[in-house]
Amino acid sequence: MPCAPSAADVPAEPWQELAAIAGNDLIGMFGANFACSDLSNADFTGRVIFSFVYNNPVISGSQDDIFSKANLRGTKLTGFQFLLSVPSDLAERLKPKVPNSSINILKIFPVTAQQWAGPSQPVHAYGGKNYPIWAVATNASFRFTGEIDPKAFWDLILAFRQLHNARNLDEADMPIGLRAFLKSNDMLFSPVLGDPGCKPRNP
Repeated sequence: MPCAPSAADVPAEPWQELAAIAGNDLIGMFGANFACSDLSNADFTGRVIFSFVYNNPVISGSQDDIFSKANLRGTKLTGFQFLLSVPSDLAERLKPKVPNSSINILKIFPVTAQQWAGPSQPVHAYGGKNYPIWAVATNASFRFTGEIDPKAFWDLILAFRQLHNARNLDEADMPIGLRAFLKSNDMLFSPVLGDPGCKPRNP
């Protein structure tokens, strides 16, 4: 995939992205269910744990790893990746008027500029639109630099509600900015949609 101008070392194409491209359907991006699992000291460096789709409520929320009630004591979340899918028509509107330039994704997803790769070829999604995909690798300084539009990225709310509901989240190794984001939006992320129904043996 071509690199965004700000990218340094381009992260590898995650398997979720390759699956979506191969099948020409965003539904190919799906996460793993870690609900109730003991993930203590697990290393998620380089793994895609979230896939955010712009303004597509049908698909939103199905591509994220689920951490509800998982034990995250010592779990390494610094260095995780996420995918960002934006409709082709919006991507075209946001392109700078420079030949061969790419969309400035920070205009709609305000985070610190990390290692970006993309866009991929457009991938079909429910509703008839096509979505190119960007892959983003985070690091220790990752943080949100502005407001996220919850109407455009409702799946972000769902993803962080699941993460917020994990056990021993305060003891996970994660970017300070991400931890601050979770704490500052405690009321928003506290409600959890559904209960995994597990009875963890360990606190």
